[in-house]
Amino acid sequence: MKEIKVKLWDKKLHKMWPPVSVIRLIYYLIFQSHPNAEAYGAIADHFNDIVWLQYTGLHDKNDKEVYAGNNIRYKGRIFNIVWCNGGFKLMEMKPGYEGAIDFWLSEILMGCHCDRKIEDIEIVGNEYENSD
Repeated sequence: MKEIKVKLWDKKLHKMWPPVSVIRLIYYLIFQSHPNAEAYGAIADHFNDIVWLQYTGLHDKNDKEVYAGNNIRYKGRIFNIVWCNGGFKLMEMKPGYEGAIDFWLSEILMGCHCDRKIEDIEIVGNEYENSD
């Protein structure tokens, strides 16, 4: 079963918070009792300034977790991962052609004899912080 967790981009502080389990996050927001939780406090302080980046359940060739918002290199081209209609989609990042070439992340997995690590993709940044 895929672990449900998110990374949080803080638009106000221009900071990417480390991954957090959604269950822990909900527990904190309900009970406000998680000690030393800087990221949780940031959410409570300025909830509308937070962008939620969902974990795909997959890892790239360097074993990094893949999230929505990541920019990845796949077959020599750079794509951004977006959440769209209940699934993760790859949108090619080409000046003037944003979204011209896109396909579902699951299409890469077809025929891939892998568990959660995809050797053909590499994270090169994200849409909120600097990327290669």
